[in-house]
Amino acid sequence: MIQLNDNDRGIVLTYEASPSSIHFLDLEITTTHDRLEFKTYFKPTDRNGYIPVDSCHHRRWLESVPRSQFLRLRRNCTRDSDFYLQSDMLKTRFLDKGYRPSLVDDAINSVSATDRASLLQVKPKVAKQESFKWSFFTSYSIQHNEITPARTLRNFILQWLAVSTGSVQYFGEGTTIYVLENGEVQRPPTVNIFGPNKQEFKDHKLISLVCVASGFYPEHVQLNWIINGIPRNGLYQNVASKKENDTSFSTSKRLTLTRSEYFNTENKFKCEAGFIGNGSVAFAEVTGESDCGVSKESYAMYINQGKISYIMVLFKSGLYALIVLAIIWRRKVLSGSC
Repeated sequence: MIQLNDNDRGIVLTYEASPSSIHFLDLEITTTHDRLEFKTYFKPTDRNGYIPVDSCHHRRWLESVPRSQFLRLRRNCTRDSDFYLQSDMLKTRFLDKGYRPSLVDDAINSVSATDRASLLQVKPKVAKQESFKWSFFTSYSIQHNEITPARTLRNFILQWLAVSTGSVQYFGEGTTIYVLENGEVQRPPTVNIFGPNKQEFKDHKLISLVCVASGFYPEHVQLNWIINGIPRNGLYQNVASKKENDTSFSTSKRLTLTRSEYFNTENKFKCEAGFIGNGSVAFAEVTGESDCGVSKESYAMYINQGKISYIMVLFKSGLYALIVLAIIWRRKVLSGSC
């Protein structure tokens, strides 16, 4: 050991040898009357490093810290006397960190009533039951251009995958098959159109309408914007359908308009929603508004006109001041010459 400690790295090794007790990890193990007894071992360098109660952690998490530490003592200590002795020491440390005395006492009383043998038992891991959803995809084939009846395809999928799925199945471009879960039926969406934020009228040259479809099942619904009977193409795709609850979904799509399009009472903006391949099943429609406010361009023009008027007033005031000074100076000159 002397040779090992003779190094220039500052490493000091120690060892212990005892026929009756030994320290192992956080345990002090003692032999008494041909049996082993345990209690928690605290190193000489151990300090009160428990987290203060006024830290920015979640309150419920902080309140569970004392109980978890007392459970550790209860599990480690063979003798009840050792548990109560070490609990008193631990209680002092928690009080120093600001924990409520009632909280610490309740934790001690609760843990004291716990059977130590139950804490030493290995709890079996319970496998979580997870539900899986399978998707079935194939390359396009002329043989699968039309699938009739749908029940035949469903039986084919169940035969090979042995699952029931609520996912949409694709057989090439343009062919969509839905396999509904047992007991579920197709439910149409509810469509609503939300107008623009009033701040857009001042800060932007473009105005947005948002179409929201909700309460539908299954999840694949397509939204389309139509202006005065003409579909508006080139828009962003639907926002991916989000699950509202266990049995319904929602999605949205934005329509961007110019000010001249939106502020026109003759324009009609229609949002249609429908399941892929089934056409429109629900819609909502709004009419353009009349422009009663001041546009951003007009507002800027008024500001510029105000600036010009202000500059002209300053110029006239300065010219008037010069004229007055000239008159005063002339009178002083004339009075001095007399």
